[in-house]
Amino acid sequence: MYVGFEDKKFISGNGWIPTKDYDCRQRDWYKEAVEKNRIIYSAPYIDKKFNSMVITVAKPIKKDGKIIGVVGMDVVVDYLKTLVQKATPVK
Repeated sequence: MYVGFEDKKFISGNGWIPTKDYDCRQRDWYKEAVEKNRIIYSAPYIDKKFNSMVITVAKPIKKDGKIIGVVGMDVVVDYLKTLVQKATPVK
């Protein structure tokens, strides 16, 4: 999980520290969540760090009705497949 803010601050749940020139506001997940003003789901893509297929889920963070940032997370597609395979129908 990670959070990007309008002032370019970025916090990563895995401890990754971005380079000084990293601007979270220019990332697709950030721009799309702000533009659509709702939760978004990316198309699947290969995560370079883990070499796994992932989907990004991101949602705007609001304060007093104004977007101040975006929270996001990358979900590994294989994990989703495992959840679906283990699911049992509701009676």
